[in-house]
Amino acid sequence: KNFWLLMIMYYCYACGVFFFISWLPKYLFHGRGVSQEDLTYSASLPFILAAAGCLFGGMLSDFLVKKIGIIWGRRIVPLVGLGLSGVVMLLATVTESNTIAVILLALGLAFMDVTAPVAWAIAIGLGKQHSGAITGALNTAGLVGGTVASLGVGYLISWTGNYNLPVSLLGIQLIVGALITLGIKAES
Repeated sequence: KNFWLLMIMYYCYACGVFFFISWLPKYLFHGRGVSQEDLTYSASLPFILAAAGCLFGGMLSDFLVKKIGIIWGRRIVPLVGLGLSGVVMLLATVTESNTIAVILLALGLAFMDVTAPVAWAIAIGLGKQHSGAITGALNTAGLVGGTVASLGVGYLISWTGNYNLPVSLLGIQLIVGALITLGIKAES
C-alpha cells in the first residue's frame, strides 16, 4: 500500500514539475501576456526558488524525523508542500497581475520541490535491500506523470484556448497528491 501511494503522490508531484519545465514560458507569454523582455526573469525565478525548496525540504524532513518520528517527519513536508503549491497555483490563475502570478508560480514550484527529497527518502526506507527497484519505480511514476502532463497541457490548451485551465487542474492534482501523503507510512 505504501509503495502505491508513494507512486501516486510522486506522479502528482511530477505532473506539476513538468508543467514548469515544458510549459512555463509558453504559459507566461501566450496565456498571461508577459513580454519577451520580462520572460527571462519570470521563467527563471521558479527554478531558483525550487532549488532552495529541494534543499530545505530534505533538511526540514530530517529535522522533523528526529523531533517527531519517521512517519510524521516524512509525511508533513510533502503534505504541506504539495498542498501549498496547489493553492498558490490556483491563485496564480485568478490574479490579474502578472507580477503576482509569477511570484505565486515561483512559490508553487518551491513548495512543490520540498517534496522531492522526502519522496526519495521514503522510497529508500521502504525498499531497504530493494531500494534500487523502488527508486526506479518512483522515477518511472514521475516520468509518466511528466509525459502525461506535458501532453495533456498542450491538448487542453488547443481544445479550449484557455491557458489557465491546465494550471488549475494541476493545482487541484497537487492538493490531491498532498492528501495522499496522509496514507503513506515511512519506514526507516
